[in-house]
Amino acid sequence: MCSKGMSTRGIEDHMRDIYGVEASASLAGRITDKIMPEAAEWQARPLSSVCPIACFDGIYYKVKKDGKAANKCVYSVLGIDMDGIKDILGVWIGEAESAPFWATIFNELRNRGVEDIIIACHGNLTGFANALASVFPKTVSQLCIIHMARNSTNHFPYKDLRPLMADLKKVYGAASEEEALYALDGFNEKWGSQYPQIYKMWEENWDGLSEFFKYPNEVRSIIYTTNAVEGFHRMLRKLTKTKTNFPTDGSLKKSICLPVKEISKKWTMPIKNWGVVIGQMMIYHEERIKGAAAVWQAQTGGGCIQARGMGIMCLEKTMEAYAFHPCRQGSLPRQGQDTAPSEGTVPSPRPREPPPQREPSPRLGQGHRPCQGTSPPRSRALTRFGTHSQRFKLHIAAFPEKTIL
Repeated sequence: MCSKGMSTRGIEDHMRDIYGVEASASLAGRITDKIMPEAAEWQARPLSSVCPIACFDGIYYKVKKDGKAANKCVYSVLGIDMDGIKDILGVWIGEAESAPFWATIFNELRNRGVEDIIIACHGNLTGFANALASVFPKTVSQLCIIHMARNSTNHFPYKDLRPLMADLKKVYGAASEEEALYALDGFNEKWGSQYPQIYKMWEENWDGLSEFFKYPNEVRSIIYTTNAVEGFHRMLRKLTKTKTNFPTDGSLKKSICLPVKEISKKWTMPIKNWGVVIGQMMIYHEERIKGAAAVWQAQTGGGCIQARGMGIMCLEKTMEAYAFHPCRQGSLPRQGQDTAPSEGTVPSPRPREPPPQREPSPRLGQGHRPCQGTSPPRSRALTRFGTHSQRFKLHIAAFPEKTIL
């Protein structure tokens, strides 16, 4: 119940109303405290050596401190593994979102086994890119376009919002980086004299913003924003919306770690078009992806393997698939085919015999003359048992004493 977002007071009322059991809020709190060792074990679990895509973001909660409610930042890292499955690598609690605390998180991820992050999606936090490069120097940073567009529209009149965002969309919605730069110059000519800070912001951060232009739309839709981790935060907020503030950092962490397990149950399938994504990443980061595949093969025991979108699967499992089955290709005789094929020839499958034709059974109302009019034809279920008048006559004949005219 606590993992579904119910508070200890709510658990007390629920146990009393449904089961007639008196369980105080303090008892519910002590019971849920038993999962803290498991949460600590989950937080320190070993991770894969290579993470193709990772998203970094923070969410704020109210925690009581010295009798006052203070803002605490919950740092979240969402990674996409080599199978295209999303996973929460960990959650941390800090005072406020800052680059030094992110550097501590990066070092912890490295100590837990992460050796390389290929693409990192994050907001435009000061010092974040430098902290990331100090721990993972080969990682490509992609700034969140939504964060930049949101920060660009601060502190200016609402009447210019729609035309300004329409011109700004031409920049990050361009098909190539050259077209985006041309649209950015046009934006500066139109709005530079009125809002010069917007053009300056995009020009200073262009190296981090323009990374996604070299990829197709399947990859852009994943890395151009941090929506993946923000969606996780929305689900967290939904499960913790009944709690306006938390008494301690431990209660906040308990309320965060319990829903993480429930949310992760839904992440069982690869993300959309992951085969295209990993194929494009193979082009630009071939050596790093091959190294990750070699580690993956060693962990799965080697053998005959072949790529399956984002992961690796055994060749025997592939042959069991319908499209690759030998019987599908006609290379093996079908069941019931006794003659062996001659060398150099491919046997043709035995033609299927048509099912035997059965005589139609007499149905009630087959001789009924259809009514004249523009009404649509009666359904099969109605003609099978006759019209309403015929069924009423049968009812009178079968149960004359129960029929009221």
